[in-house]
Amino acid sequence: MERTTAPASNPAPTAVSLPAAKKMGLPDSMSTPPKTTASAPRARRTSHTSRSPAERQFALLLQAAGRAGRDAEVAGRSEMWVQTWHPTHPLYQALRKYDFADFAAQQLKEREMAGLPPYAHLAMLRAEGKTQEAAQGFLEAAAQALMAEAQAVGVTLYPAVPTPVQRVANVERAQLMIESAQRVPLQRFLSAAQATWFMLAQQHRRSGLIRWAVDVDPLSI
Repeated sequence: MERTTAPASNPAPTAVSLPAAKKMGLPDSMSTPPKTTASAPRARRTSHTSRSPAERQFALLLQAAGRAGRDAEVAGRSEMWVQTWHPTHPLYQALRKYDFADFAAQQLKEREMAGLPPYAHLAMLRAEGKTQEAAQGFLEAAAQALMAEAQAVGVTLYPAVPTPVQRVANVERAQLMIESAQRVPLQRFLSAAQATWFMLAQQHRRSGLIRWAVDVDPLSI
């Protein structure tokens, strides 16, 4: 059991007992990371979008509970204990009942309120450069060149920002989120934008742009 320490003034965390996992008809997105395929310019297309912390926690704990229930002879007596400050959280209540349908319904309501997929459709224009200025410079130019076209079809282009992990192997990374309420306008916009972005990429290589990618239904934002 994982122990969590806290200031003495706080009450002790509560241990939640979860029976060993039984067979459930879970969608692949809750158990196996979706695979991606690549094509020039390093474009990745997936069938799933980023999962919330609650969704990742649910999948992780459900998988861990499954380890305790693999042996059929002892599965009925097996338990997994989780120590938490929030034992009444809907996530733990759903886990105790193995109620994936209820948990999924709650997550869908939260996604609808936040305007996240499947109630919105996202793509990420990513860039890597020798400097952060080079990466963001390309993204800003890519957005500015097609801002009018995006607005005409109801597509929103957000400002370029550094990625959560900004620097890897001496390469700076940045991203620009593209959002649409409908998938078809988003796909048409991305298709029409390719030629312009290819041209801009060639121009910005002189200023330090290394590579760029279009990530549709991004797994991370």
